[in-house]
Amino acid sequence: MVTMLGWALLLIAGWLGYNLFVKKKWKSRAIGMTALFAAFLVVGLNVAGTQDTVLTYLPTGVGSSVGASGSSLSVTTPGGGTSVSGDAVPISTLSVVAKQTYADTAVTTGILNFYDPTKDPNNPNVNPIQNSPVGLSVGSNANGTIKTGTPYRIVYDGGATFYDKDLGVMTLDSKNYNYQTGRYLLDLGNINAVATIDDFCNEVKSGDGSGGSKTCLNGNPGTTNMSAIALRTELVCASSGAAPVSNCSADSVIHYNSTIGDGVFDTYFTFSVSSANTVLQDAGLCFTFDSTNPPSGGEITALTASLDSGTDLGVPSDILSYWRNQLCVPLGSGVLKAGTTATYKLTWTVSEALLDTNADFTVSMDDLTKKTQKPLANDIVIAGSTPTKATRDLWSFGGQDS
Repeated sequence: MVTMLGWALLLIAGWLGYNLFVKKKWKSRAIGMTALFAAFLVVGLNVAGTQDTVLTYLPTGVGSSVGASGSSLSVTTPGGGTSVSGDAVPISTLSVVAKQTYADTAVTTGILNFYDPTKDPNNPNVNPIQNSPVGLSVGSNANGTIKTGTPYRIVYDGGATFYDKDLGVMTLDSKNYNYQTGRYLLDLGNINAVATIDDFCNEVKSGDGSGGSKTCLNGNPGTTNMSAIALRTELVCASSGAAPVSNCSADSVIHYNSTIGDGVFDTYFTFSVSSANTVLQDAGLCFTFDSTNPPSGGEITALTASLDSGTDLGVPSDILSYWRNQLCVPLGSGVLKAGTTATYKLTWTVSEALLDTNADFTVSMDDLTKKTQKPLANDIVIAGSTPTKATRDLWSFGGQDS
């Protein structure tokens, strides 16, 4: 830094040089030139001695601090900070902008994860380089771990409220970086909020059939009470772990009664999504065999589906292979928006010779079914994220009526 003494010497040397060399008040030009040289030398030594040089960082190709060709430039930051090269400038504050799909509201929850671009975020052994909370204002990055001009695999973790979003490998562009404040603006675009999965099968018989209403079980007009033996159908209910009874309650385990049955029964499953401005991603109807008393695979000999009412979700007519292989039947083309409703008739053909009391399985409506083909496995999008998003709904089958 140029001190007061330095400025004084500069003024004296400049005055002498001007009078000796320019005005020629003295005859010695050599003395004048020496004085001028001394003046410049004083300035040079003082400037070279400073440790507080400040350079304004500019995007590649803009301004002389980087160069039109984008060549790297090492500089000393104010206060003696770590030198940086080119556009790899540490970001001190990360501002995140995101909006909920179908709603004009800001997303204010979740975590933004930055990964090595060569790593897989689905791998539980891979940890992010940096994670920043998404809030109303900013996510802190005070240690300068994340830099501009550097590629990262960026993934938004929405917890249980929003679906995760993989932004892929991207480089934080300098145009969104404020070189004066150290703030970077990152726009995530629209984020899908998780919808509610409604009960797709009400096991309780209801209505008297006068309106031609159908129930989930057997698709017959219901009766107000199934407790009388005469009103029992080929499908009977049981509380969890109890012997089958004739009257159903919500979420009862369903059994097949071969004495009354004829080898074929129907179920009417109504798939609906509620909660305003929300969606289900990769919704599906999933089959899972019980781990203790699983079917052998031959108990169900045919399983077909047909749209009864509502929105066509593209369910194939023959879904027996989905049941046998414990797969998920896709419901829709990827995203089900809140308000969607569809009722499908499923016709089950059973082998009464093979069906016994040890043929337990569940049918569930779940989301994120492209990530896993079995709903009891983790519906993971990124390692460490909430394993399931929407709360699935189950229909349980307990084999032959004992």
